[in-house]
Amino acid sequence: MRAHPRLEVHRFPGYSPELNPDEWVWAHLKKHELANYAPQDVQELSRELRRAIVRMRVRPKLIRSFVTASRLYD
Repeated sequence: MRAHPRLEVHRFPGYSPELNPDEWVWAHLKKHELANYAPQDVQELSRELRRAIVRMRVRPKLIRSFVTASRLYD
């Protein structure tokens, strides 16, 4: 971390989905971006998942909300 002094790294416990922002990303994808989506095959699912992630990238407030929801800073 010497190369990036402002970067602070913390390890998560072995299983702590409530503290992991990734879990909130997946929950959002399943409940909002891909809700009721029925792909024909894995390749179609993969393409639509990538598109959904691109749509999320342009919404910084949404991304920040995943960190907030994870209660990492409580």
